[in-house]
Amino acid sequence: MSVNATLNQSVTGITPLVSSSYVTTSDAQINISKAITDGNTDFQISFDLDVSEIKLFYMFSDVDVLVEDVANGSQTVISLLAGKAIVWTSDYATNLPFMFAYDLTDLFITNASGSTSNFRIVGIKDVSVGA
Repeated sequence: MSVNATLNQSVTGITPLVSSSYVTTSDAQINISKAITDGNTDFQISFDLDVSEIKLFYMFSDVDVLVEDVANGSQTVISLLAGKAIVWTSDYATNLPFMFAYDLTDLFITNASGSTSNFRIVGIKDVSVGA
């Protein structure tokens, strides 16, 4: 099954307006949506993600959270700021490697913001790459 995704970006307040669209098609989607209450430490989100399959990755929270993974003895820690998505596409793979160095099986989210986090990861992956 084919999955399409479009990422629209723009910079306003500067003349002339700068905008772009990134359109990608692949065979599978990534779609995680969790409400993570305040005070949660290491809230576990389990999923399998082969990083070589990712074409588009978009991670968002509406409050500040700490995102961690532990894989192959290595730990990645990301401070995800409220309302500021982290976006990555495979077009940048050579010059800007994906933020997680190893395949993911679990992410751990810590929320000490004072409010519930509406945490999202969405994206597109090509499962034929990792096969």
